[in-house]
Amino acid sequence: MSVWSARGVWCLVTLGFVGCGTAEVPATGPWQPIPGARCNARTRAFPALDSPHLDADAGEPAYNSNPPSSGPHEGRWARWGGHTGAIPRRNYVHNLEHGGVVLAWRCADGSCPTARDVLAALGTFPNDRACDLPGVPARPRVVATPDPLLESPVAAAAWGRVYQADCVDAESLRGFYVSALAHAPEDTCAEGSVP
Repeated sequence: MSVWSARGVWCLVTLGFVGCGTAEVPATGPWQPIPGARCNARTRAFPALDSPHLDADAGEPAYNSNPPSSGPHEGRWARWGGHTGAIPRRNYVHNLEHGGVVLAWRCADGSCPTARDVLAALGTFPNDRACDLPGVPARPRVVATPDPLLESPVAAAAWGRVYQADCVDAESLRGFYVSALAHAPEDTCAEGSVP
């Protein structure tokens, strides 16, 4: 996968699909099934939205994908790793801007079977070499969180790209993470402060 920008137009190339646009352009292209994947796993590219920092008391921003894959966000981002309580979208979008990937499930907390399966899949992800910092154990650059606003039971997002599935397919989730990692305007594994 590659991402490039010219004169404010962002383009995303993945699995032979090219999506380009600006904040004013709607999502391009249909959902693409992931060959050989289970659970109706699919991906889609979305135009990158402008990504200003929001005040903590600002209203909820509008996003062009579900889950969000770019756009306005708070200045504070989430701690990397698995969370059983929901991380606000306005925080985890900042993790996406840092080149990370968000894994999400649609249930109230981390105790439903889908949550357990997503968190188990996360345990199989390779560590991100950018996260191998002095005094910090190596880890994947992922935020895993419940998100009750999802359209599908399982989803993932990276900058300009979304994954959806009807159940947990660990292999295609891992493949999305590996291909989507570190393709964003900022590339950092700095630890967040939310929650």
